[in-house]
Amino acid sequence: MYQEDFPKYMRMKQLKKMIPVSHTTIWTWVKKNKFPKPIKIGANTTVWVYDEVKQYLDSMGTGEYLTMWKENQENKELEKS
Repeated sequence: MYQEDFPKYMRMKQLKKMIPVSHTTIWTWVKKNKFPKPIKIGANTTVWVYDEVKQYLDSMGTGEYLTMWKENQENKELEKS
């Protein structure tokens, strides 16, 4: 995807176009400091800075992303038990 496809700030819906995981996974990564922190711009509005997310994803190898995703899947399985 190209930067023109996204505004300077992205809401969750736009973020999920870049990262095909659930919103719960994204929030888990934020809490564990494994993903850029969002900015709260209103009572019910949270956004991420496009450049920060893009830079983070570019710096992260595919293997690291897959490891984070796999850890999240394992945690979900443990929670079900």
